[in-house]
Amino acid sequence: MRIGIIMLLILTSIGCANKKITEESTPVPMLTSQGGTFQRIVPGMEDGEQTVKLAINISSSVEGVSVDSVYFMERKAAMREAGSPEVVTFKAKLNLSTGAVQKSPIELGSNEAVVVWRYEGKRRLLKVSEIEEKEALYAP
Repeated sequence: MRIGIIMLLILTSIGCANKKITEESTPVPMLTSQGGTFQRIVPGMEDGEQTVKLAINISSSVEGVSVDSVYFMERKAAMREAGSPEVVTFKAKLNLSTGAVQKSPIELGSNEAVVVWRYEGKRRLLKVSEIEEKEALYAP
């Protein structure tokens, strides 16, 4: 009988030691996107750089979220913030003429992007679909 009680106490204490305390951990915020737009900028000269301007509308449920970069058209670029506090537009300029191709961490369709964002120091990904193409802009 004593052995059974001792074994039960040992097993219970081992099980409790393996559980994480979740009361102090904060939930991961929701980061959502309402799509975006991109526009190709075609150079007027043969040796000019072909670029793409990308704008993605992102909203967050909490503060402390930072948007870092974006993968789009097999390129990676830093994003900068512009817009209102409720829905912020993050913009990036991607150079299609130079630089190595950078594969996205997840599979993407033709008009999709992956936004890299951080919360509490952890890297997270947001897949953005339905990015509309605007009419190309031709440089002189």
